Formats: sequence, structure tokens, C-alpha cells
Amino acid sequence: MRALMMKTLIPTLTLLAIGACYNGAAAPPTPTTSQPTTQITTRTTSRPTKLTEKQKIEALIAHIENLEDAVFIRNDAEHNCREAAKHMRDKWQWKRKEIKTARDFINVAATKSSTSGRPYLIRFKNGREEKCGEYLLARLKQLEQPTTPTSHPTTKSSGS
Repeated sequence: MRALMMKTLIPTLTLLAIGACYNGAAAPPTPTTSQPTTQITTRTTSRPTKLTEKQKIEALIAHIENLEDAVFIRNDAEHNCREAAKHMRDKWQWKRKEIKTARDFINVAATKSSTSGRPYLIRFKNGREEKCGEYLLARLKQLEQPTTPTSHPTTKSSGS
């Protein structure tokens, strides 16, 4: 009975010991006995998360809303980013028949004023101004890039 307990307990203890002392800077300790060991490896998977067009639009609006130290300029009037996001969301609803994609959203609701035709601008803390449409197109390209691979730990036991 004791031998059976030791046979099942040793791999678990080895795994716990490796996890407790292994900080990623050096290789895990190599067992010196003939006891069963547990190896930790990682497998890399890429799980691309493809956003829907609605999710992309929501992400773009949220990005504008959460810009810090920036001013949104519409028809020569300054607005905070929260007001800008609300305006874009309202315009999205108002023009929903014309907006099917995130690019449509940028072109129809986030690039220029429907009344004056003047471009929307974002003024950053350092004084630099950028056209909102161009800024959001760059942000959209970032959103559409495939996600980076992630590592998932796996365990493999070997025994005698």
C-alpha cells in the first residue's frame, strides 16, 4: 500500500516542487533518482478571435471614449472624449442603414461633420492634431490583426 501511495504521490510532489522553485530563469531541477518524474512543457496555440463588425465599431467608440488628455474637435468646438464617443454612437444609430462595417462607420459617422463637411479632429496633450477618420482607420487595422499565440502548460508523467 505504501509503495502504491509513493508511486502516485512522488509525481505530484515533484510537480509542486518544480512549480514552487522554478521561476523561468533556469531549467527545472533534474531528478537524480529513478522515481517517476513529471515534465512540464508548453504548447503554443493561436486562437484568432475574429471580431464581428459590431464589436469592432464598439471597440473603436470605446477607444475614443477612453483616450486620456485628448480633445475632440467637431465644427471648431472642443469636446471631451466621452462626448465624442456619445456623438459617434448616436450618429451610428442615426445612419445605421448606411453602416454595415467598421470601415463604413469610420467613413460615415467618425470622419467628418454631416452638416459642415469639416473633418473631426483629435488634439492630443502634446498639441498634435490628427484627423479622427485616419486615427480610427489605424486603430481598426490593429484590431483586425491576428491575435498573438498563447502558451498553455501541459504535463507529462513518466514512471518506472
